Amino acid sequence: MPASYAIAWNGISLCSPEDWEPSILERDFMRLEQDGIPVAEIKWRRVGGAFSAYKHMRKLDRKFRSVDIHEGSPSQEWDTAADSLRQSGFNVTLLQWGAAVGAMMHNPATGLALLAQFFEPGRQAAAILASFRDHWNGESLPWRMFGIQARLPSGFLLDTFSFRPGHYTLRFRRPRRMPAVEATPQDFRRGAGADLILERYAPADAILKNTDFHNWVLERYRKVIVGQVSSKSNMIEWADVQKRFLRSSMRHQGRIWLDQTANSFFSVVVEGEPVFQEEDFKRVCDEYGAV
Repeated sequence: MPASYAIAWNGISLCSPEDWEPSILERDFMRLEQDGIPVAEIKWRRVGGAFSAYKHMRKLDRKFRSVDIHEGSPSQEWDTAADSLRQSGFNVTLLQWGAAVGAMMHNPATGLALLAQFFEPGRQAAAILASFRDHWNGESLPWRMFGIQARLPSGFLLDTFSFRPGHYTLRFRRPRRMPAVEATPQDFRRGAGADLILERYAPADAILKNTDFHNWVLERYRKVIVGQVSSKSNMIEWADVQKRFLRSSMRHQGRIWLDQTANSFFSVVVEGEPVFQEEDFKRVCDEYGAV
């Protein structure tokens, strides 16, 4: 496969050619395009209980009546890719999807179910399929998208996100009681828990054109900073635990720093029940930043 880069998002990862870029991104859906033309779509979610590839194939057949969808492989490369995935724990069913090729995958160990469709069913697409990985069995999940990367404890579930020019935000929530694997954000937003927010601002030199780092941080995060504040030349940190009568304590902790090489500000903020140990917070900060 030509030069590639890693994509990691909400429990899965894959290696994509450099000229394949995400054009649509949701919590559990991704479309990849090459020069503005769709080349692949991936949809996934975790399911509880048994999973039948045959039943889902029949649903696809009914939904796309004008397209012939049936089990099958276009070449040896696709069979090899499917075999490598089976060795990693996936149940894999290859689909002939009109002129495209699809793959239906399920990992019984984690409940991950994934449907991939490749509109250009060549050797390159087969190599991408073989690169799929399921990370839900680990203690942490990798995140890598649009030039940023992070590794977070798997108990923090993706709530909302936005990738706007100059400002990225990813918000995660760790509920006090972990929900079922198929839970949606509406389910785990309820009740007590903790929020973890990752942000990136860029370009830093333009932001600091009429101010300095410390004044910008104190103005931008004035409603977030709580407790004792420590400051270095290119970093500001704070931490505080608020005791509440007959209720769980509330923890507020954050770090904002300037990465001059990436010309960006990065921030990690935790608010809510004190589920994080100090070393966990530092590890998240150390592993978050530019690719």
